[in-house]
Amino acid sequence: MIVPIQGYNTAMSPVVINQESGEEATYDDALYAHGGHPEAVTGFDAVDAAAVARFETEGYLLIRGAFTRQELAQAGEGLEDMIQERTGGSYELNFERHAGDLGGLSPAQRSAAVRKVFQYHGVDARCDAMIHHPKLRALLERLGFVRPHVLQTMALLKGPGGREKAWHQDKAYFNLRTEERAVGAWIALDPATIENGCMHILPGMHHTPRIHFHRRDWQICDTDIASLGVTCLAVEMAPGDLLMFDSMLPHGTPRNTTRRRRRALQCHYLAGDTQLGDDRDRFANFGNAGKDVTC
Repeated sequence: MIVPIQGYNTAMSPVVINQESGEEATYDDALYAHGGHPEAVTGFDAVDAAAVARFETEGYLLIRGAFTRQELAQAGEGLEDMIQERTGGSYELNFERHAGDLGGLSPAQRSAAVRKVFQYHGVDARCDAMIHHPKLRALLERLGFVRPHVLQTMALLKGPGGREKAWHQDKAYFNLRTEERAVGAWIALDPATIENGCMHILPGMHHTPRIHFHRRDWQICDTDIASLGVTCLAVEMAPGDLLMFDSMLPHGTPRNTTRRRRRALQCHYLAGDTQLGDDRDRFANFGNAGKDVTC
């Protein structure tokens, strides 16, 4: 079992409901112009020394077919039960701004309107089975995260018309000391395509913190992304694929332009001896409400 970090997140009781507000901001499609797709291996057992080295140098490791259809089906059922509040435990539901009156949504409308299920670990055994999977734990150890602990979990749902998540580094959201590392695991429950907003990454750009600021989101400046001169990769994934990515790897997802929902389970892990930081560590590296940003 990969245990949660104690003291990092405050338990919520029982379910917190949030809804996006305001109008969705537009963005330049050129921000997600990709020049190819990432290298991948098939199955946990195919992760060799070269794949581990790619994680260190490029900041990502993509595994095709990491989870079985049965595991995916069970996790999907568990996620849906949380969305419909049919399960106990404390977690947060975040709804799209266009959902309207949440009290009047049918179950199908509710499923389509949820954007995020936050801090779902420890709530449903079926989803927990994915993030505590023994092969995933063994992989985390190989990537240098000894005695891995869960830092944060989010189920990410991008329904038809679901909005962009602008370019960012996940560590900009975490109170961790400068020298500490975190790694994300992104498990596709549905096909993730360019059209429905799959993840886009900038390989090799995970060694330097970038200033984040409030524009469309808490994000890296669009002009900074454009100036890096790195070929963006579109991470298209089939159900059951797993993307491991360094929490410093710049990534973003464009809006969903299809009529199909895109669901994923995401979890971030730390090594068991990680020392947590505070706002001062985070702001020193990633800025505070737009530090030193003029764009």
